[in-house]
Amino acid sequence: MIIKEPRHYQGLQIELRSRDSMIWQKSPWPETLSVYLGPGAKYYINGDLVPRAALRANLQQELNRRMVWTVYFEADGDALNMNAIYAMDTIQGLGAKLVWITPKVRQEIDRKNPSAQWLSN
Repeated sequence: MIIKEPRHYQGLQIELRSRDSMIWQKSPWPETLSVYLGPGAKYYINGDLVPRAALRANLQQELNRRMVWTVYFEADGDALNMNAIYAMDTIQGLGAKLVWITPKVRQEIDRKNPSAQWLSN
């Protein structure tokens, strides 16, 4: 059977794909933007200590200088979840793409490239 008239589909298009940790060889951007949450609710933007109250404003300043709004986020194992959620919410609230470096991802990065200390604080 040959149907010449176009079919019209109704409904919501859903795309299913698996989520894997990000794998990259080298960032095409010379400078990455990272937020690190240390013990005692200390926030760092690219290694510089930032008070919690100034996290949003300082992050916005850094993002405004960049073409790509990707922020790599990593938290110390002793950090409280509420502080990590605050940082992630702030990053996403500014419209940036959040890439969360979990402890497992950190181990994989360190194993594959021991000199990749660009996010470690």
